[in-house]
Amino acid sequence: SSRVLWTLAVTQFKEEKNRLVSLEEQKKRELVRLCQQDYSEAVTSWVHLKVIRMFVESVLRYGLPASFDSFIIRPNKRNERKLRDVLGSLLNDLSLGAAFTTTAEDVATTMAGGMEFFPYVYLPLNL
Repeated sequence: SSRVLWTLAVTQFKEEKNRLVSLEEQKKRELVRLCQQDYSEAVTSWVHLKVIRMFVESVLRYGLPASFDSFIIRPNKRNERKLRDVLGSLLNDLSLGAAFTTTAEDVATTMAGGMEFFPYVYLPLNL
């Protein structure tokens, strides 16, 4: 009789274990699906906020008309300084006058709050 009870308990334990393993797999699939969907929405919203900030800074800081072109540039780490030099020299005359020079070291002026200020709108987008 105790052997029958023991066998019944082991069988119930195995059934419960299988049910919980199945439930865990189901919940894990649901979590992955929700994370993928929400991550996509979060990144889309974040990029949208970056675009709004770029528009506002272009119009308010530089006085551009509301119709202008904007670009996303992704340089290699080693070419980033060179790109800043080129952009600084090309856009220096469009900035606030003599406040900027054409080298990367001189182009970035530290503002209150530690923000770098360039003669163009620079918003890092680290994905």
